[in-house]
Amino acid sequence: MKFIPPELVDMIADYHDYDKYCKPAHKLLLKDILDNIKDMSEIMPTINPVLVWQCWGPGAKHLENMVGLYDDYEADMAHFDYEGGGWYN
Repeated sequence: MKFIPPELVDMIADYHDYDKYCKPAHKLLLKDILDNIKDMSEIMPTINPVLVWQCWGPGAKHLENMVGLYDDYEADMAHFDYEGGGWYN
């Protein structure tokens, strides 16, 4: 086979059609990102890029390690309950 059939060339060329194959998915991703930026702007007047990276970006994967980290905090601190007295009474 010396030449590629025109049908195959058309299929390959069609696959590289950005508007048809990539744009819809990119549009959805962009909408989610813009929604996140809007949500962030409702929380803080100035959006710090480092904070965005840590909380919403690739750094957010480190937050998973903190889930449940302080669940037993109250039980751990029970032996420090104040029983009255002290120098300020």
